[in-house]
Amino acid sequence: MTSISEKSNLTAQPKPARLGWKLEREQLIYPTGDDGVQREEQIIRFKPDMSWLEPGDSEWVLDFYGLLRSAQTPDDYFLLTCSCGYSDHADIDESVQVTHPSANVIAWHLTWQSYDSFVSADVVRSEDALVLHFDRAQYELDLKAMWRELQCAHIDKPIHELQPGCYETLALLQAEISYAGPLPAVPLLAPPGELVFAMEGMGYCWLNGQIYDGGSHSLLPTRATHEAFRKWMSYVSRVHGLSPEGSDASWLVLKSEAGRAACDATGECLVVMLRETWAQSRPAVQVQVFFRPCSIAAAQP
Repeated sequence: MTSISEKSNLTAQPKPARLGWKLEREQLIYPTGDDGVQREEQIIRFKPDMSWLEPGDSEWVLDFYGLLRSAQTPDDYFLLTCSCGYSDHADIDESVQVTHPSANVIAWHLTWQSYDSFVSADVVRSEDALVLHFDRAQYELDLKAMWRELQCAHIDKPIHELQPGCYETLALLQAEISYAGPLPAVPLLAPPGELVFAMEGMGYCWLNGQIYDGGSHSLLPTRATHEAFRKWMSYVSRVHGLSPEGSDASWLVLKSEAGRAACDATGECLVVMLRETWAQSRPAVQVQVFFRPCSIAAAQP
């Protein structure tokens, strides 16, 4: 078998993968009430069951709502976490970066620094991360299968909690699950949407005329778009100070006037790349993306 040190020198190659789980139930039996009826509920959890993953801590669970969002929105998610909702309680200190490299692929990126001890020794180690490629159609079918298991479990006995435990998850479950309820959908951005990338004042990204505060990473579905965004941002810096009203504020400045044309060219490339990537998304992202030339002041000539 190739040693870990030898594997670390190999180039990362995406590994085909599929979601795998086992539904576990924990019964809750309450004292008989004044009406003579004894109530029963259950706590349920999806335990990860995938060949590339070593059996983890007994508290490990898959975050169903995180998985659902990962199919809709590229972002960083604690898809593997502790049943209590705090990942560090299961020795998981870093999220999984999810990207959509193509219309038919959902990718997980797990850094070896954080996940090495949890991944099977038979999996080839790369220089930076384990990259898993999931077929999107199968990913969505598996999510629907998980949802059906939730529905069947709820019919059998009311669900008190879907772990990882948090009030938000419980509220979502209680609001959405029913005997014939469809799989919930989480759109990337609610249409109609007009997204503008522009270096203006305190912001660089605007949704329907307002500064978008959702985090740029949630809008960038591939490594290439992440890299293009970082390159665009490399032409600017942020200055901190007081606003005219006397409150703390920060605003963007162009590092050099000489770099304005290159900044604009890089921003235009980012928008073109994002349009092309979103055009391949499924479901299609119903957002118009535009670019406006940089209008902020320069710190140097």
